Amino acid sequence: MIEGILSEIAANCDMEISPELTTDDFIGRLCAATSGCYGTMIEMIRQSCFLAVKKEKKVLEVGAFARMYERYSGSKASDNIFRARAWRDIERANALVDLIPPSEKKTKRA
Repeated sequence: MIEGILSEIAANCDMEISPELTTDDFIGRLCAATSGCYGTMIEMIRQSCFLAVKKEKKVLEVGAFARMYERYSGSKASDNIFRARAWRDIERANALVDLIPPSEKKTKRA
């Protein structure tokens, strides 16, 4: 189902999809990046296609998804679900916490 939507949106942009985007690993990453929200998934696919078209690419690749995830999540490069090896261990809710300088982070009092 997700592969079909991915292929259809890419085709509407006159693009092909990289074989890497049809793997279970990529589909899992896409689901994790969008919290399994179908509408958000469609929007991320669209935005990734638009980015690739803007860069005059003919093949949609994982790099476009990684860039869109960075834009939407505010996460550090090491916490990018589309690039990290241990992507299943990434806690998306903490993405912006990592950007706060250590002196500004609240500490627990005993």
